[in-house]
Amino acid sequence: MPMPAVVHALTAADDTPQVTLAGAACHYHVRAGDLAEALGLSRQVDKHRTLKELGIGTRDLETALKSVAIGETEPRRAMHRGAGRGLGGGAGRGYGAAGQNGTQGHQERQVVRDAYCYLLWPVLLGGMLWWLLRGGRFEDGRLLPVTKRYAPLAGRATLLLVVLFFGFASGKSPNPMEALVKYFKALAGFYEGAWKYFGVLMFFTLLSIVGNKLICGWGCPLGALQELLYDLPLVRRRNRLRLPFRWTMLLRTLLFGGFLVFTFGLFGRKWVLYHGINPFNLFGFEFDLLSIGAVVVAVLLLAPAVYRPFCQLVCPFGWYAWFFEKASLTGIRIDHDRCIGCGACDRACPVEAAGDRLSGKSWPAECYSCARCLRVCPVDAIDYGPRWRQKSEPSGE
Repeated sequence: MPMPAVVHALTAADDTPQVTLAGAACHYHVRAGDLAEALGLSRQVDKHRTLKELGIGTRDLETALKSVAIGETEPRRAMHRGAGRGLGGGAGRGYGAAGQNGTQGHQERQVVRDAYCYLLWPVLLGGMLWWLLRGGRFEDGRLLPVTKRYAPLAGRATLLLVVLFFGFASGKSPNPMEALVKYFKALAGFYEGAWKYFGVLMFFTLLSIVGNKLICGWGCPLGALQELLYDLPLVRRRNRLRLPFRWTMLLRTLLFGGFLVFTFGLFGRKWVLYHGINPFNLFGFEFDLLSIGAVVVAVLLLAPAVYRPFCQLVCPFGWYAWFFEKASLTGIRIDHDRCIGCGACDRACPVEAAGDRLSGKSWPAECYSCARCLRVCPVDAIDYGPRWRQKSEPSGE
C-alpha cells in the first residue's frame, strides 16, 4: 500500500491520527522505537497512546514513516536533539542513501538470522530427541547405570548453546511466544497476511507435537536461560518452591483471555498486553518500557528458586502447548507394573508432572522433557519413548 494511503487509512476526518503509536508502527512494519524517534519522541514514550494524544498530525506521521522507511532515523535523531520535536522537511536528506543501505543491511542480516534459526531448530531438537529416546540410556547395547544416564553436563551445554545462539546472537525474535502473539495480532488487524503468521505458529506447534513440549524445554532461549539459573550449583541443594499447576494454568488462562480482549479492542482501544511484559527483549537489549525491565529482573531473580517462573506464570505459548501434550508423539512413559512407588521421580521433578503421571491423572501438569526423572528411577520403570506404545496403566484406571 502506498505511503499516503497507509497514513490516510490510519487517520480520522479531522486530519489527526487516531491510531496508537504502536498501531501505526505495526501497520507499516517498522519498529515503534524507530518511529518514535522519527517523530521526535523518546524511545521510552508510552507507545499505546494515540498520536492525537501525543500531538502528532497526519503530515508529521507521513514524514516520519518516510524517514524510517529510507533509514533516516539516525540523522533525524541528531536533528531532534537540537530542535525539539519539530519535523523539518529538508533536514537529513543528504543521509538518505547511506541510511537506506544501513537499514537494508540490518533487515537482510535479520532475515539471515531468522532463516538460520528456523533451519537449525529442527536439527537441534532432533538431536535432543535422540538423546532423550536412547542417547542417555545405552552404551554398546547395554543399559547404563542410573548414575550415568542423561549426563547433566550434555544438557547444560545444549542449553547454553541455545541461550547464546537462539537468544543473544539472534535477538529477541523469532521465538515461540512471539509466534502465538503475532498470529492473533494479525487476526486483529495489526499485520497483513495472517496465514504467514499462522505458518510460523504451526512450525513451533509441530516441534511441540514431535516431542512433548520439546521447543519449550530445549529450544526456547528464555526457557533455557531459566533452566540454567535453576540448576546453578550454588542453589541446587536449597529448597525450591513448586507452584501448583492448577493455579499457574489459571493465571495464564486469565492473562491470555485479557490479551485477546485488548488485542481485538473489545473495550475500545487496541493494545497488546504481552508487549509490556516481554522478557525476550533481553536478547535484543530493548528496554523501551520500565515494565519490561522489571519483568526481566523478576525472572532472573526468581529462576534459581522457582522452576521457569515466566514459563509457568505468564508465557502464552507454554499455555497453548499444554493442550497438545496429549497429541505428542514422544514423551515420558511409566511402567506401572515395574514401579515400586518410591517417589524418586516425583521428588526430582521441579513441577507436578511426574507426580500427576504416577497417579494416572487424565490431564497431568505440563512436562518440559527436562530428563530429571529419567536419571533417578532405581528400577528403570520410567523412560522417554513413543506415546503410541505405552507400557502399562496405573492400577485403578
